[in-house]
Amino acid sequence: KVQHYLPEYVHDKWYQAGLTIQGKIGNLDVTYAGGYMDRRVKSAADYTDYTFWYDQYNSYYVYFQDNAGKQIDPSQFIFGKDHWTKWSNELRIASPKEGRFRWVAGLFQERQTHDIIQDYLINGLATSSSVTGWPNTLWLTDELRVDRDYAAFGEASYDILPNLTLTGGIRFFKADNSLQGFFGFHSYEADISAGGRCFAPTTVNNGPCTDLDARVKDTGETHKVNLTWQVDDDRMLYATYSTGFRPGGVNRVSFPGTSVPLPPYASDTLDNYEVGWKTSWNDNTLRFNGAIYMEDWNNFQFPFLGPNSVTIIANAGQARVKGVETNVIWLPIDSLTLSGAVAYNEGALSQPYCGGDCATNAVKSPAGTQLPITPKWKLNATARYEFMLDNLNAHVQGSVVHQSGNWSDLRLAERALLGKSQAYTMFDFTAGIDMEKWSVELFVLNAFDERAQLGRYAECTPGTCGFQTYILPSQPRTVGISFSQRF
Repeated sequence: KVQHYLPEYVHDKWYQAGLTIQGKIGNLDVTYAGGYMDRRVKSAADYTDYTFWYDQYNSYYVYFQDNAGKQIDPSQFIFGKDHWTKWSNELRIASPKEGRFRWVAGLFQERQTHDIIQDYLINGLATSSSVTGWPNTLWLTDELRVDRDYAAFGEASYDILPNLTLTGGIRFFKADNSLQGFFGFHSYEADISAGGRCFAPTTVNNGPCTDLDARVKDTGETHKVNLTWQVDDDRMLYATYSTGFRPGGVNRVSFPGTSVPLPPYASDTLDNYEVGWKTSWNDNTLRFNGAIYMEDWNNFQFPFLGPNSVTIIANAGQARVKGVETNVIWLPIDSLTLSGAVAYNEGALSQPYCGGDCATNAVKSPAGTQLPITPKWKLNATARYEFMLDNLNAHVQGSVVHQSGNWSDLRLAERALLGKSQAYTMFDFTAGIDMEKWSVELFVLNAFDERAQLGRYAECTPGTCGFQTYILPSQPRTVGISFSQRF
């Protein structure tokens, strides 16, 4: 239940295509894999919260007038148009799989584009307050983002013993990300020398000018080392050290009260240490797999809404994640299958986050603060019983899912405003029958109507709109029937 007054919708249209070609050069396997995706989304959303809450603190009502100077209904809504494309190509060459020494090497290229229009509208808004060429537009985002990625990679495995294999891999990469266009109010359109932010004519769609043209480039490498011990045909142990990388990018907002853009956010990296097992017992009626790991997340990227509710991405220092995950599948009798999985993740800041140098900025999140989004515990379990009903295959099944609480923000002040998503437990039940070519199933999802909180957020900067928190609830109890036909 929300207090929204204007139509809201999302129209999503996309297509994608993929092509894989496999062949040989001598005894080497050669593989080409390519793909293309094109996606267009049109959307509308009520944004009255922004108008209301900013007016409470900044007397924004003076902007909400028509050409005659009369106050107008300040209800605000967003019309959005997003167009994504993605084009990727990969070429791999691999040695025969039967040898004691095996290798694979390849090249990778990908280009992604995102054409963005976010049109923040107030009907009847004065021309003097509207973005030039965009009637009724209080704020416009009209930008083009292009991400270019290139990589060369290789991996080799060597059987030290028939049941002991050492694997090493490395990937060299180059990332080149750009963002250009216009974002802002009508007041942003003046030339920088006149106190505005524009420095060139428009280069994207139909924006009034260009006030953003930035590019970030990264190069580097990631690598891994893995040791696998095949204890016997039913049990395997492994240990892995690996690294990860995510490119940096452009922030499109300026320092408060200035036209000086915030610096780009830097890349973040990951060091992963992991040991795991894959086992089968009692003539394959019991499977038990799992992993224990520790990850050091260096200079990690952290997004949040800035003063004008435009997303800022900062580098929040270092965090460490320690975790374990396991899953079990057990067949105590031929017709009964019991399965379950448990994951525990303890992720916390290794150093305080201050939104800059801690010598000059107050601590926003001390060392030891739990990372947002990820809960500490996630568990699920399923019991499925299969039997014959006359000459029909039948089954009944019950499942349970549990998740502990989690925070939506890293910063303590914003956490106090948004609150914490509480732990929840949900149950699903199904029963069905099937023949060779058809099946029918009755299901009850979220059987006890648990209103789980899947997320919490504010429609604008939490310090302004956080007094009205939105909760993303789980789907309520749903009873239904499904029919499948195989041809």
